[in-house]
Amino acid sequence: IIVLCAFILVIVLCTVVLRRTLWDNTNQMDLTLVENYTSSEESTIHSCESILTLSVGYVEERERADISIEELREGLYPFMDGLTEMYGSENIRIYGKAFHGTETISNDPRMEEMGDYDMSREAFYQEALAAGGQIVISPVRRDPLNGAPIVTMCKVIPDTGSFLAIDITSACFALENENLVLPEDSSFYFVDEAGTLLYYDSCWNYQREQFQELVENYIEDADCNKEKHVLENVTPSDGIVRNIYFYHLDNGWTGILTIPRDGILSGAD
Repeated sequence: IIVLCAFILVIVLCTVVLRRTLWDNTNQMDLTLVENYTSSEESTIHSCESILTLSVGYVEERERADISIEELREGLYPFMDGLTEMYGSENIRIYGKAFHGTETISNDPRMEEMGDYDMSREAFYQEALAAGGQIVISPVRRDPLNGAPIVTMCKVIPDTGSFLAIDITSACFALENENLVLPEDSSFYFVDEAGTLLYYDSCWNYQREQFQELVENYIEDADCNKEKHVLENVTPSDGIVRNIYFYHLDNGWTGILTIPRDGILSGAD
């Protein structure tokens, strides 16, 4: 009997160790997944930063050359067209003010029609002005044209106050992961520094507001001092126990992958 009990104890211990090893390996694989998903979204940011830097550099150079607004538009709009053709004019928009903020420049006619609108009052412009020529990205805000959630990237020419800005929609971020294959019953969220949803892909049929509430539950316990980490057995507002995988970008934005605990356990059993 003693031998039998010892044998059973060894079997149980081996099972526990093996199960924990499989669980840890699964966590590592899912941390790699959320890093890959989030890095894909980051490529959109880098592309926009490159176009914005080139375009603002061109505006600054041509302003010093004392050319007309028509000449400026003729040389600048190919840069703008390249960006909108890459992501779609319905997903991204570039615009700004030149010649000390007196002339509207945009390859989007809707923005040129807003020429009398004082964009310098916008928070993203004020932040970019204070940044002294560095690129800034706004928190999620509402599109002045249609009310949809967007983020705005902006760069100001300090000497003149001229600037260019790029409005990026949720659909634009979705393009980078349009072939995204998530684990079963999983969700991926991309949020700004304040935790507001930029983009999400989920199997659950919730409204955006419900997804936002879930994300807020998740990030309450997130350790933003680590580049990536996992929270195990989290029970958010919908009552489904999940593991939550985080990957934090340098600008404070975060990718979040969630997988129900039962799905992880079925793979480890």
